[in-house]
Amino acid sequence: MSKNNQQQDVSNKKHLVLETLLERCQKRNNLIFDNDLVKEICREYYFGNPFDVTKLDSKDKLPLSFLTKDICLLYSGKGRHRFVHGVDKLYHTFGHIQDTIEQMY
Repeated sequence: MSKNNQQQDVSNKKHLVLETLLERCQKRNNLIFDNDLVKEICREYYFGNPFDVTKLDSKDKLPLSFLTKDICLLYSGKGRHRFVHGVDKLYHTFGHIQDTIEQMY
């Protein structure tokens, strides 16, 4: 399997874990969850690094279903997280970086 395919496979599994997390939280009517639940679901999908699941540094890494529903993750501290609405409030879209200017020293 190529490195690109491996990365895509990891991303797909990560999305499956995230979607399952949201589904379970919705079923119990509580959008707050902890690392223990993350680890449990990661084992079900054979996702190797449970600590990576909740690390989403840009909205591009969210599952499409989250973007459609305007849902993202917020770290609450002490191993706890919550699903919240407001993707554009939590993730900033940076503008284009201006062209570099060559400086002579």
